[in-house]
Amino acid sequence: MYPTARTAAGADTDRPASPAGAGAGRREPGVADQPDELLTVDEVIAELRVPRSTFYRWRQAGTAPRSVKLPSGAVRIRRTALEEWLRGLEDNSREHAA
Repeated sequence: MYPTARTAAGADTDRPASPAGAGAGRREPGVADQPDELLTVDEVIAELRVPRSTFYRWRQAGTAPRSVKLPSGAVRIRRTALEEWLRGLEDNSREHAA
């Protein structure tokens, strides 16, 4: 359990204190390498350097990275889902060694 936070005067508060290092190295919202950043389709296709039609063909075939459909109908892809998907596409060097 975390220790209780203290006010500037040293009095205990009801909220827990942050663990050591929490907040250190945090990035501003919208920075490209946040772990669970929600990427737009435009950001993903630009990063992958593929046409929009290719991305949507992958989605239709069920081979695209997992995505989130917002209530507005907009599609977003979590950064972690994109990275996981890319790792799954990597060649296994042992398969090609024989």
